[in-house]
Amino acid sequence: MNISLYLPFLYVILAAFIWGLTGVFVKISDLSVLQLCLLRVGMPVLISLFFLTKNQLCFFKNKYFVFISVLSVLRLGLQIFSFKYTSSLGTSLVLIYCWPMFHYMVLMLCKKERFSGLILGCLLTSFVGVGLSLAEQSFTWDLATGIASLAALGSAVIIGVNTMLIKEHCKELSSMETVYMFNVVGAVMLLPF
Repeated sequence: MNISLYLPFLYVILAAFIWGLTGVFVKISDLSVLQLCLLRVGMPVLISLFFLTKNQLCFFKNKYFVFISVLSVLRLGLQIFSFKYTSSLGTSLVLIYCWPMFHYMVLMLCKKERFSGLILGCLLTSFVGVGLSLAEQSFTWDLATGIASLAALGSAVIIGVNTMLIKEHCKELSSMETVYMFNVVGAVMLLPF
């Protein structure tokens, strides 16, 4: 049995597991949304400093560098806000994991890409499935949960847009440079807080 064939799947499962547990950590944490955001963006920046050269740390290596990083911290802030103030972590996670649907919609609208009927059918089925799963949940919709759900949805839209920008403008970056780019502007912005 060749384990290397299964490693990509294991990485995705591990990432989904960690991302899902993030909501639980945020919900039980006594830290504020800004403190959690700083912790989340600061640690990757500090770690990436050990692996990148001074040339790679340049803010304006790519003209979309700052824009992608700002979108990333905005997405993170909405996500953490959603986790912190919702009465249903499951709802927030379902809405945040809708980002691939928004990514395809952004590609269709902005890039004018054509997709097969199968992909469009899958996209429509996904939206119907999310709607049905949220309709079946039995929890009370209060103002905080409604705002938290909108924040989760906003986070998903930003992830969809950011994924398109990264695919288009960051092909030449290494994975460590991408991690740095994703987090550095947020770390600089949040440091005063």
